[in-house]
Amino acid sequence: TEAFLARLEQVARYDEITALVLTHLEPDHTGAVPELLRRAPQAHIYVSHRGLMVLRGLLKDDLEHRAYTAVDTGDTVSLGDCTLAFLCTPYVHWPDTQCVHVPERRLLFTCDLLGCHFCDGRLFNDRVGDFRFSFEYYFEHIMRPFKRHVAGALLTGLIALAVVYLTGHEYGLDLVLGTGEAGIDAALLGELSWKVAMLALVGKMLATLATIESGGSAGLLVPSVFFGTMVAAGMADMLGQFPPMALIVPAMTASLVSIVNVPLAAILFAVEVFGASYMVPALIALVAASILAHEGTIYRSQRERVERRQILPGYGVRRFIVPPHWDGRTLIEMDVRKRFGLNVIGVVEQRTQNGRLQQQVRLEPPSSQPMHRGDVMVVLGEEAKLDAFEADLQERDGSGQEFSDARFADAE
Repeated sequence: TEAFLARLEQVARYDEITALVLTHLEPDHTGAVPELLRRAPQAHIYVSHRGLMVLRGLLKDDLEHRAYTAVDTGDTVSLGDCTLAFLCTPYVHWPDTQCVHVPERRLLFTCDLLGCHFCDGRLFNDRVGDFRFSFEYYFEHIMRPFKRHVAGALLTGLIALAVVYLTGHEYGLDLVLGTGEAGIDAALLGELSWKVAMLALVGKMLATLATIESGGSAGLLVPSVFFGTMVAAGMADMLGQFPPMALIVPAMTASLVSIVNVPLAAILFAVEVFGASYMVPALIALVAASILAHEGTIYRSQRERVERRQILPGYGVRRFIVPPHWDGRTLIEMDVRKRFGLNVIGVVEQRTQNGRLQQQVRLEPPSSQPMHRGDVMVVLGEEAKLDAFEADLQERDGSGQEFSDARFADAE
């Protein structure tokens, strides 16, 4: 902070500072803000709406005594001889990131959107020369990891716009984006034609797939209810002999059972939301869906055994029984981290006490702790190295021979 303020004092006096523009409030970039405002209390703060929440945490009660404006895309502020035009660019690479354009000076303050990890002291392109390697390195490590999420969001938006166009703009984006509550309400009231219902069904399926596959945040409970609703609404409109709700409630139940694999929750949902009169048709749908649906499940926690869990793409946690040749030896002696590239994050000790088997869980066990035959190690690491580790353990014959590094070198 002191170094920053010392450099600032070389180019301006504190009483000359009339505006403080916060392009984002990443903690390591804004630590000097409280002291700067103490020295320049007349400065008017311009911050994005999301950044305002962070600023409240940074300044606490002092913010109420400051002049500030929360800005959004399209907002402009005149500073006399120049204008600030704001463009919110969230998550590139911070939630409250915004860019600022000064048209009179033909300047664009890009925040962290276009930058590099370390700036050359010569600053300008005509002095620095070819600096592209540094920009490319920054982009690869800061921006490119979000490429998958951006692509998923764009695809989801295009799907929603296509459905709006094909349905004649009557229901807007609600048929695809969000919870789909408006579409479900319209279906229950019998306002959806079979064509609109099928377009909404296909659009919602594709949008849900795009969101989940791109790593976005999306559940499947509500989409499952929406899927069943649209199928039943389309059938009700085509048949014309049944009130929509008579088909929609059982369809919701069947969808929850067949997709999410929650039969008890499905029947309780139908009865609690629509009444006991729908219990019998909902039960019939539940039984039929349970018989016809695939035994698999979309949820990893239901699908995987307790011995293994994937926590990130390519990384997981697994449980391994301590083999006989590890009995009495410590993690230091086995050199698990160096040899195998894995971390033992826990041990489930199996002990017999008073004739009964007792289990005790130890998280982050000390490396000097002896391992005992039959204990369970909880191991974290890359899936490839976990596979190789498991294969190596299975090949051991209990002779106590040293581990080979070759297999794990191949997994690097």
